[in-house]
Amino acid sequence: MRAAQLSFLLAIVAGPAAAAPSAPLPVAVKNGDVWTQVISHTQSRQLGSKPEQSWTLTTHAKVTYRARKGEAEHMGLEWTGAEASDGAPDLIKAAAGFLFPLDLEVDEHLTPTRIVNWAALKGAMTKVYQQSLSEAVARDAAIAMLDKLDGATATPMMLQEQTLLALGQGTNLQIGVTTQYEDQIASPLGGRPIKASGAFTLVSADRGSGRAVVRWTQDLDPESASQAAKALVDRLISTAPAAKQDEARSYLSTMTLARHDACDYQIDIRSGLAVEALCTSETRSGVKDQLGRRSDTWRMTQTLPGSQP
Repeated sequence: MRAAQLSFLLAIVAGPAAAAPSAPLPVAVKNGDVWTQVISHTQSRQLGSKPEQSWTLTTHAKVTYRARKGEAEHMGLEWTGAEASDGAPDLIKAAAGFLFPLDLEVDEHLTPTRIVNWAALKGAMTKVYQQSLSEAVARDAAIAMLDKLDGATATPMMLQEQTLLALGQGTNLQIGVTTQYEDQIASPLGGRPIKASGAFTLVSADRGSGRAVVRWTQDLDPESASQAAKALVDRLISTAPAAKQDEARSYLSTMTLARHDACDYQIDIRSGLAVEALCTSETRSGVKDQLGRRSDTWRMTQTLPGSQP
């Protein structure tokens, strides 16, 4: 979801507008502020009755905010450590050993919008892939993907965790009132974007403790997901021999796709930063007895500016 849509220009608010007080939670960091992030990402996959496979990647980073009058807001991201669990794919293990500092353009929520030093990052990543990925097919595919990206298009792929963190920051919601939106997101199956519907809720805002709780959820639109699955089926069938296409269509016609995303944020009211966030994404897709499940969980914490040594 693009951060600009947090303005909720297309929002439909459930309930009368005067039903609850508004509680704006703007991000209020200043030039030169420094804080830290710790992000633990666990992913598990299972296809049909095969054993589940899972791994965890934990990263540590120092964040520096820079803002100059008349210029885009910037955020420096300096990785200070990373650990990958046993069983992690080679690409994840390579990422754990790749601590490349980033210069990011960000919006008012601190959502990364562009990797300024993308050319240098791309060159360094290409070298890492060449050295660490032993399988030629995987190595060539990873490098080919980099060649298709630029500083803006690479950002949501490379910085998913920072995007998720920023999603709960800078909101202006009514306590206890759910604000809904509609969006289009990249399809897990490739092809055209898929429609999605989501919601933000300000669960609580306690000025005494200085904390607010924000919840976000998002689901793929069933009809749009079905159309994406059908489009994939058509692409797969077109590659099958003519004599096998009817059989392939009968089997692939059972393909399904569904995804549910959710995040719970603990927001520091004074700074507007998410000091804690728990996010999950559950995807189910496949055909008949080959249904696949992918589950992602992110546990993220941020210190407050000035609180770290």
